[in-house]
Amino acid sequence: MAESQKNLSVNAALLAGCTRRLFWVLIVWNIVELFISLIGKTEMAPFYVSGAILEAVVSVIYGILLLRLVSESPRYRIAAVCWFINAAGSAVQIPLSAGENAMAVLAGMINLGVLAATLLGTYYECAGHSEVLQEADWDLSDKWQRLWKWYVRFFLVMIGGIFLGAVIPAVGLLILIAAVAVSLIAALVISVFRLIYLYRMSKVFQTCSRA
Repeated sequence: MAESQKNLSVNAALLAGCTRRLFWVLIVWNIVELFISLIGKTEMAPFYVSGAILEAVVSVIYGILLLRLVSESPRYRIAAVCWFINAAGSAVQIPLSAGENAMAVLAGMINLGVLAATLLGTYYECAGHSEVLQEADWDLSDKWQRLWKWYVRFFLVMIGGIFLGAVIPAVGLLILIAAVAVSLIAALVISVFRLIYLYRMSKVFQTCSRA
C-alpha cells in the first residue's frame, strides 16, 4: 500500500517522473534491440548502423535518467555507468560491423564486456528500485528483487548452453539452439515484467506525491 508523501524519505514526485520516462525509454530500447537482432550485421548493414546509433543514444538517455535518481539511492549511479558502457559498446560496434573476420575477436571481447556491464547494471537498477520502494510499496519492492534473481537464472542458462554447445560437439548445435530459444523467451518475459514494474512504480510514487 502506498504511503503519503510526508511519510516517505524519498522524493516521490522525482521518482514518479523519472520512472515514467524510464518506462517509455525502455520500450524504445527493447524495440531497437529487437530490430538489430532481426536484421543482423551483414545483410542490411546501413540499417544495422542506424540501429546501433539509436541504441547508443537511447542507452545514454536511460543512463541520464538513472543519474537523476542518485539522490534517492546511490545504487543508481553504478546502474547509470553500466548503461553508458552499453552505449559505448554499441557505438564501437558500428565500425567493427564493416570490418573483416579479423575484427570478430575484438567484437566478441567488447560484447563480453557489455554483457558483464548489463548484468551488473541490471542488479544495481533493480536493487535501487527495490530500495526506494520499501516505504511506499513493499510488495513491489520485493518483486524487483525477485526479478533480478530471475535475470541471473536466465543469464546462467544462456552461458551454460553456450559452454555445453562448445564442449560437446556431437549435440552442440542442438544445445546451442535450445539455449538461444530459452534465452530469447526468458529475455522477453523479463523485459515485459520490467516494464510492468516500472509502470506500477511510477503510479505508486505518483499517488504518493499527490497524497
